[in-house]
Amino acid sequence: MSDGIYDKIFELIITNFLKRHIKSVEITWFGGEPLLEKKRILEFHRKLEKFIDKKRINVGIITNGILLSRDFLFQISKYALLTHIQITIDGKKNIHNRKRKFKDGDGTYDLIINKVNEIKKLTPLNLRINVDKQSIEGINELFEDFIKNEFHKEKNIYVNFGHLRKFTDHVIEDSHNFFTFNEYTRNQIELTKKLKYYGFKTNLYPSLFSTCMFAQVNSFVIDPKGDLYKCWDMPGVKKYTIGNIETFSTLKYKPFYYSAMSYNPIDFVDCKKCKHLPTCLGGCPAIRMGFSAIDPKDNLCDDMDSIIIQKLQYKIEQEEKK
Repeated sequence: MSDGIYDKIFELIITNFLKRHIKSVEITWFGGEPLLEKKRILEFHRKLEKFIDKKRINVGIITNGILLSRDFLFQISKYALLTHIQITIDGKKNIHNRKRKFKDGDGTYDLIINKVNEIKKLTPLNLRINVDKQSIEGINELFEDFIKNEFHKEKNIYVNFGHLRKFTDHVIEDSHNFFTFNEYTRNQIELTKKLKYYGFKTNLYPSLFSTCMFAQVNSFVIDPKGDLYKCWDMPGVKKYTIGNIETFSTLKYKPFYYSAMSYNPIDFVDCKKCKHLPTCLGGCPAIRMGFSAIDPKDNLCDDMDSIIIQKLQYKIEQEEKK
């Protein structure tokens, strides 16, 4: 980002916070790799803390973990509440290293594990395991590696799973490498059971789906050029921009913005009739409304009965063991 874009983001936050009496500001730095801009991120929060008390600024970071350091965490914590860091891992060591490597071809897996060990006492860490048909192979080896490093004993470490998908045409991976919604959900249940077996904190109990930023009035994704989006899978797809931060004060939202704001799962017949509606609220709104390269039919919850029964059975089994 240019300095001008940083300044405009700063101005947007301050203006909205003061004028609208917003209770708190939530900022998630992601990319690309946001920690390539450590110095600018720290300077941004140093300035912001002069206007908004640090207790009202929640910061998250989504990173590959390579550039994390204890010093950076101490520095940013001076200016904001660091609520979580998400580090993404693409399966066991040899699969991860095939997908995520340095320019010279060396893998990044060992370095990431070392970084987790370095900072695991300092802040909540979410180890997100990206799941597709490649990364799921031999995933027990990854869990066993976590155990060797005693991640299961750390109260700060949480492990969950991310559903990799060809969300837009900008994803060059072949769609055949990805699971459909129902395939992923069934795998997620089994993977969560394995996590429990290995001693990690898990929860499969069905819960109400919280709406994402797509339908939130004060939530925006901002790309390096200042273009605004309503979903962080959309940056770079120009037809989904709703404007630019340079002109935010006089922004006339595009029709796409109003479509996002008016999303209502009840508008869809299959959702309106569904007895499970509160548990998912129609799932991903962008997919259901056709704003994605994913066929909405591949995202339908036609197996929800058996999925919920499996989750409830697991919950009962765990209760009986107590």
